Amino acid sequence: MNPVRSLAPDLVRGDLGTAWIYVVGPILGAMIGVAFEWILKGKPTSAGTLAAQGSIGVDDSTQTHN
Repeated sequence: MNPVRSLAPDLVRGDLGTAWIYVVGPILGAMIGVAFEWILKGKPTSAGTLAAQGSIGVDDSTQTHN
């Protein structure tokens, strides 16, 4: 579903009665996704944070700092 194909004509017409779904839908979907990740994986850990940053198992002498 391409939101622009629905939002653009609504903006031109000045009828934004159904535009809320294009704002609420992605936000609600993201919140549901975070909730499911929390349920399946549990609370975040410091090791998980390091893994997400890509710094586990990397030699300090080879890292570049910006």
